[in-house]
Amino acid sequence: MMVDVNTKDFYPEFPTPFKVKRRKLIMNMWRKGKKEDKNAMLQVASNDIDHPLFELSAMIKDPKEVSAVKDVIR
Repeated sequence: MMVDVNTKDFYPEFPTPFKVKRRKLIMNMWRKGKKEDKNAMLQVASNDIDHPLFELSAMIKDPKEVSAVKDVIR
């Protein structure tokens, strides 16, 4: 009888993990961002509202309320 002959793990379902020290890298995704101005934000909101798939009337039946919601978004 031989005991402790194997010096390696031959079972692939339980691999031996590597002891690699990882550095934690945190990047600031906003570092190159530009400050928005009101005109740019108004243009973005208007483009979204004017898109043909933006249908508030599917959820809101009163046309006055639809225009009020659009004004709030703008």
